[in-house]
Amino acid sequence: MQPLQHEIIYSNLGLPFKAFTFHSNDSKRTIPQHWHNHIEILFCLSGNLKLIINAKPYLLCTNNAFVINSNIIHASNSPVNNWILCIQLPYSWISTLTENQYNKNFIFQSKINNCDKITFYMKTIALIVDNSNLTIIDKINLRAQILLLIKCLVSNFSRPVKLKNIKNDDAEFANLVIRFVEEHFQENISLSTISKHFGYTSEYCSRLIKKSLGNNFKDFLNSVRLNNAYNLLTRSNKSINEISYESGFQDYRNFYNYFKKIYGVSPSIYRANNIKN
Repeated sequence: MQPLQHEIIYSNLGLPFKAFTFHSNDSKRTIPQHWHNHIEILFCLSGNLKLIINAKPYLLCTNNAFVINSNIIHASNSPVNNWILCIQLPYSWISTLTENQYNKNFIFQSKINNCDKITFYMKTIALIVDNSNLTIIDKINLRAQILLLIKCLVSNFSRPVKLKNIKNDDAEFANLVIRFVEEHFQENISLSTISKHFGYTSEYCSRLIKKSLGNNFKDFLNSVRLNNAYNLLTRSNKSINEISYESGFQDYRNFYNYFKKIYGVSPSIYRANNIKN
């Protein structure tokens, strides 16, 4: 199983969301399993795309859409040539639009097949974002189409949030662990912390985390901390010691060794090379 990765998504075009298309001509093109806080909407303009959602396979076919709700573990690969529209909506923006109802009272339906309205919005958005020279009017139109898309999703493709027995749903347990770690990674947490928080034995939690996330808890926690450190390292002027501490590494040497193991160089050299390039 490939290691799980946390993805930080940044908006583009000066808009509160990210929208882009991609083509794949390589049947070996694979996006490894990862998760992010944003809501991701995929629409297949041509060909198809194989999705792995919480370890379950789905085939996204032409003119169909798939909504990946916040913090859902997913991966994809392209078995045939395809053309895909991807829209990524920040969690905070959706929360504001829905008056904090998203993920509290409802989430979006995942599979959306052969819906004329969704198809129209998606194809219109694809035409706009494929234009390399967007005018102010284009950006206003893009925002309008995204809002109409969200309105359609909330009105017709939302479903109530249901509490589940996580013992019977490994994927749900993984999502709960992800959310907990995202909120507490800066603290001195451990597998024992997870065990006490969810009320299960450490052995049970360890087994489910390994099965669902593909990593043991320590490696998973370090990957979240390292992702935060990477973004601070490349997007802030904070010292490396500050970055290490703010990312939850209790010991600088531990941070240094883990960073070098993943990126091949020390944090200071990586930052210097990044700034230089």
